[in-house]
Amino acid sequence: TTAAAHPGQSGFAILPDGGRAFTARIAMTELAEKTLDLQYFIWDADTTGRILAERLLQAADRGVRVRILVDDLNLKGRDAAVAALDAHPNIEIRLFNPFAHRSARLLDFIADFNRVNHRMHNKLFVMDNAVVIVGGRNIGEEYFDAASGTNFRDLDVLLMGPAVAGASEVFDRYWNSEAVVPIDVLGTRDETQLTAMMRSIEAHTGSAEAQTYLRRVE
Repeated sequence: TTAAAHPGQSGFAILPDGGRAFTARIAMTELAEKTLDLQYFIWDADTTGRILAERLLQAADRGVRVRILVDDLNLKGRDAAVAALDAHPNIEIRLFNPFAHRSARLLDFIADFNRVNHRMHNKLFVMDNAVVIVGGRNIGEEYFDAASGTNFRDLDVLLMGPAVAGASEVFDRYWNSEAVVPIDVLGTRDETQLTAMMRSIEAHTGSAEAQTYLRRVE
């Protein structure tokens, strides 16, 4: 009804609190009916990163198409794990400007510095092309008030209305750019590892630490 009263306009809500910002993302994975598009510079394999991965897998199991675009700079040593998620039939993962030498990235900085020094810092979370979260937060405990001993401040904005189409256009432009490569092109995709990855994620999210944070999120 609010949208109908303001035709052609976009609505927004500021998300200053890290816990609520993570809750909003989790809610979007559960409410999604058709698509989820995520674009991030950093995606840590910590409690928040694994919880979000688990909820994305659950959405994909429901038939939601999930596309994840992440910068390759912070994925050293995680090719197998990322490729395992990509093995899900409803999940596709692409890397921005991937390093050619997967285990010796210093070689790329020496031989191909101008290219590998070009990174993607976008943060974008789009649900059903109807709701989007943009802002400064990557996926990691410090961004969502889940890390002990830190006082990290950041900001997101949740948008609905015509502005979402612009965000989706930005995502598609990056997704289809020459600098982006599907993870399976790197030759690391192994469909047999998907089940093992799901069990690993479930074991982590079932830990006491993760459950304590999840109760706050719920």
